[in-house]
Amino acid sequence: MKLLQNKELLAIVGVDGKSFRPLVLEKGKVASNVFEKRIGHKLYVAVFNYGEHTKSLKISDLSLGIKKPKSGNMTMGASNTKFYFSDGQINVLVPAKDAAIICLNL
Repeated sequence: MKLLQNKELLAIVGVDGKSFRPLVLEKGKVASNVFEKRIGHKLYVAVFNYGEHTKSLKISDLSLGIKKPKSGNMTMGASNTKFYFSDGQINVLVPAKDAAIICLNL
């Protein structure tokens, strides 16, 4: 419930009233843990870790439908959530039972 009251998240959704869309990275009956939302020249990527342990995710630029982003910053997430760009992908390390939103400048 706390996440749904987050001011940064509400500001992103409030721009146009549209929600984040799920990004399918794994085939099968698995809940998506990566979502995206485009606003102008920015792409917001929300990453969730539903598990009990820290999770490392690799999200390719191609799966996001972008070329290499110019830059990025963490809009929302724990201080120990990390991300970096490498070899045409975004690498994200998300703590257990946590989430992060990364803003990519296109």
